[in-house]
This record gives sequence, structure tokens and C-alpha cells, in this order.
Amino acid sequence: MRIRLTAQFWAWIVVIFALIIGVGVVNLDADGWWYDEWWSLYNAGATLFGDALSPAQILTRVATEDPAQMPGYPLVLAAWGNAVGWTELAGRALSLLAGLLAAAVTCRFALAITRHDALTALCATAVMAGSAWFLYFTHELRAFSLVTLCAVTLLYGYWRIAQRPHLGWGAYIIVAGAGSALIYLHPFALALYATVGVWHIARLFTRGGRAGWIRASAALAFPALALIPWLPVLLGGTAAIRDVERARLDAAGLFALVAVGGYVFSSTVTPLFGLFAAFSLRARGARLAWALALVLIGLLLGAYGFARVSEIRYSIAIVPLLALIGGMGVAALHRRGIPAPLLLALWIAPALIVDGDPRFGQVMQNTYPQPNREMARILRPYLSERAAVIVYVGTGLRPEQQQTVLVQYLERVDMALIDMESAGSIPAFANRVHAAVEGRDYAWMLYSPLFEGREYALTDYLLRERDFFRCRTLVSDPRMEITAYGRLNRDAPAFRYALVGDTALSIHGIGTPERVGDRALVWLGFSGDAPAGQYSFGLHLTDANGNLIAQHDEGLPAPGDACRLFDLPISGLPQGAYMLRLIVYDWRTGTRWNGTAPDGTTGDSLPLAVFTLP
Repeated sequence: MRIRLTAQFWAWIVVIFALIIGVGVVNLDADGWWYDEWWSLYNAGATLFGDALSPAQILTRVATEDPAQMPGYPLVLAAWGNAVGWTELAGRALSLLAGLLAAAVTCRFALAITRHDALTALCATAVMAGSAWFLYFTHELRAFSLVTLCAVTLLYGYWRIAQRPHLGWGAYIIVAGAGSALIYLHPFALALYATVGVWHIARLFTRGGRAGWIRASAALAFPALALIPWLPVLLGGTAAIRDVERARLDAAGLFALVAVGGYVFSSTVTPLFGLFAAFSLRARGARLAWALALVLIGLLLGAYGFARVSEIRYSIAIVPLLALIGGMGVAALHRRGIPAPLLLALWIAPALIVDGDPRFGQVMQNTYPQPNREMARILRPYLSERAAVIVYVGTGLRPEQQQTVLVQYLERVDMALIDMESAGSIPAFANRVHAAVEGRDYAWMLYSPLFEGREYALTDYLLRERDFFRCRTLVSDPRMEITAYGRLNRDAPAFRYALVGDTALSIHGIGTPERVGDRALVWLGFSGDAPAGQYSFGLHLTDANGNLIAQHDEGLPAPGDACRLFDLPISGLPQGAYMLRLIVYDWRTGTRWNGTAPDGTTGDSLPLAVFTLP
């Protein structure tokens, strides 16, 4: 039967797809890779790690190095990445494309199961597009958008052959292909495949359900047969996960998983989805949608309990069914006088609000990362090989997951990742902090306030124990803090000034000034009792003829010990030698104070370092 759809229907479809594309495109390059995405790239043989891999090599890598995963996504990603590139944006575009196709097939499935009810189909598609759960994974370099696509394709394909058993072999090939692709994408996708199997068996007990049953059995058996070569790897990977026991799930824990699923699918407005679900019960096709969803929920909970994990994202195959139920409810409410556009606006708005919200992301995936790429982008222009890098790992993070990606972005393998959980005790924690700065004059500490930092102040205290003082904070916001520390050696030669009365000031060069990229970095330590707000100092960069090229002036730190980091721009300067001079003065009068350099030189403009630009 030909379905007649109006221009208004297609106009709304365009709006819904524009929403998916808009959110996806904005987020494709909004953040850096995180640990699981790094493994996606590695398993796919991304050229970031060397030469491209053949399909056989990809299968071997996944089987031997990441057996808890299925090889389907790495194979697809390899073909995609080798064609379009391996940047964050290019790689994630595959997930956006899969998400768009999943929404399209969901619309077609809704039309079919409701006997061509265009309103319900539109509402179901909009409910799916307005779910933060679905939208999030349209810009993740993971298999979940492809899982959603294959799940709804299998559901729709099987519905077609169940309703019209005498369809050509094409429909049966779609079921066999979608089922095979689904179970090779993610182990938890087996629950959706098993749900369709339950549906298939149930047809034996329905009137007319046996027609074409043997052919459908063959189509559904094909994915199971295709899984046999990988079955030993799958069983081994599952056993390894069970041994780790990432979560202990009793009845309360399993119920909590259901609640979390509703929370993330509804973008935090679970009662609104409950309203939609309640009004869907009498809709055409609702019995089948509800039956499939309940069976799938039961199987998923069994899989969670068996594997001893609690990652709600593994359940994403249920999203098309939840969207179908939600769409039925919205259409039913619309027919009772509540406009569907209003209901859908109330549904979509929270998804747009929480999209990109780290707190929501932490609920949706237990291994939400700190902003590693953004940290690296800010730090790299200031980072030299002589500086230590300390990453304070907040509560809820696993150090190895952050280190893997930071090595990629910072191109440093000698970072110290400090956390209390793996240290086990305060003395061990302290030893790690002390070892991280042993033999160094300066260090950088990275921390993400997205994660509770119970020992962050302790880390700062332990650095002070080793005479490392805060020199400069590059950034401090709700997502990240990047702080420079310098070691103040009070016994080392220093620039000394005798100011008014008994006031004395010592300025210590920490390390030696160095060129990093297009700037000159100067670390200085300060000791003395110069009153705050009265004196300033300046760093003047001059050429061979004494001409001033660049300078930096600011007030002296408060009395006591302190550290400062300065950077002077030197890009574009011609070749030659440049002198960096130190000046201390009374900012109110401009009077310069005479000082004594470590080599005995005296004057009001003391040589600090020489830069030679090649």
C-alpha cells in the first residue's frame, strides 16, 4: 500500500533532522577524544598510531588487545577514517550520519507499526531527536549510534516479514544483515537480537503467525551462526569483565539502572516521559512496542547483572522503542486537545539545555573524562621539557584513562598522575608528589574541578614542602585549572635590593629563562619584606643596540616568599642576541632602585639573561 504523506509532514521532518544535524555539527569538534574514543581509533588502526591496518589485522588487534569489544565498529570506522580522515570532527561525523539514518528508519518503523499514522510517526521521530541520550552519541566516536541504527532496522525489517511473510528475499536479507551487524557492534546489542527472537517465537502462538515462520527463522539464525567464529573471544572478554566486577548489582541497583535510563532518555524530565508513556497505552501498535520494550529491559538487566557493569549507555538499543512509545503518547495527547508542538517543545528544550553539560554526561556514562584536549591546548605553548607535569586526578576518574589521551595531546610520556585511590595512603600519595618534582625547578599542575578534589589542597601543601610556590594560573574555571609552580632556592645567588629603611628584597632566577615557541619564559622567585602596593618591577628585553623590544611590569608580590612566571613575545624578531634586564622601582615616583646581581654587577638595570635567536 502506498503511503501518502503531505508537504506539511515533510516540512516537519526537515525541522527534526535540522535539529539532529545542528546539535551534532556543533559538538563534533567541541571536545577532544577521551579514553574509549582513543581505543576506538586504536582498534580501527587509525594512522595516528602508525600504518593503516588490514581487516584481518583489525580483527587480531581487537581479539588480543581489547577482547571485551566487538570488531564491527572498528572495521566500519577504519573504512570511514581512511576515506575522510582521523580528526575528531571527521571521525565523529560517522556517528552523526548513523544517527540521522536511525531517526529516518524510526520514522518509517513508526509509520508501519501504526498503520500509516503520520502524526505518531512525526512525534516518535521528534521524541527520538529530542532525547539527550540519542543526541549525545551522535557526536561520540563510539559504536552506539550505529547500534541504534541497526537495532531499529532489525525491528522494522522483522515487523515487515511478520506482517507480510511472502515478501521477497530482500526483506529477509535485511533482517539477517541488520542482525549480524548489530551483534558485531556491541555485546549488549545481543539483548535486542534476543528480544526479536522472543517476538519470533511468540508468533507461533498467534493467529496466522506461523506463515513464513521457517524463512524468518533462517534469517534470524544467520546472525547467530555468524557470531560463532567470534564466540570464544566474546566469552573470554566477558569473563575478564566479570573478574574486574565493575559494579555489584542487587535488585535495588538494577532498579536504579532503569531509573537512570528514563532520566537520560528524557533529558532529566522523567515525569514528562511518564505522561507520554501512560497515554500511549491505547494507541495502535502500543501493545507490540510495550511488549518489546519490557522484554528488552528484562534482558538488559540480566546482561548487566551477569557482566557486573552498570554503564547505561550499553542499553542504547532501546531508544527507538522508547521513542515510539513516547511518540504514541504525544499523538494521543494532541488528539485530546494538547498541541503536539507544545509537548514536543517541552520535551526538546531540556535536551538542548543539558547537551554538553558535564554533570549530565557523568550520569550518562560512568567514565566521563576531564577536558584533556582543552588542557593540552592551553598548556602546550608554555610547556618545555624541563618542566614537570602533574595531573591531579579527582575522585571518580581512573588515572590510566586520562594519561592515555593526555600523552596523545601533550606529546609527553613523563607525566605524573596523582590520585589517592591507587596510592592507598597519605604517605604513598606524598611520595608520588615529591617524586614528580624531584630534580625539577618548575612544574605544571592540571586539575578538573568537574571531579571532586579531596586531596587537591594537600597536593598544593606537599609542593610547598619542597619549596614549590604557585607562580601563575593559566586558567581557572569550572572545567579546568592549570597552575605553574616554581622552586624557590633561598640559598642560591640572587638579585638583591636594599629599599627604604631596613626593607630588603631578593629576586631569584628559577632555572634559566628559555624560549618556548614564540615566547620567552622567565620564572622568578621573590623573598623579602617589601611592603605591598609600593614597589614594582619590570622585565625589559633589549636588542644589541639597547633598544627596548618588549617589556613586562607589575607590582611586587606581598611580603614573604612568592613565585611568578612571565612570558615575553619574541616571534618575528630578527636574528641576533637580545638582553633581558631586571628593574625594580617605586611606581609612584618612577624612581629606580640600585641592586646587586649574582655576579656582583650593580646598577638600576641588571642583566638577567641573554637570548640568541637563530
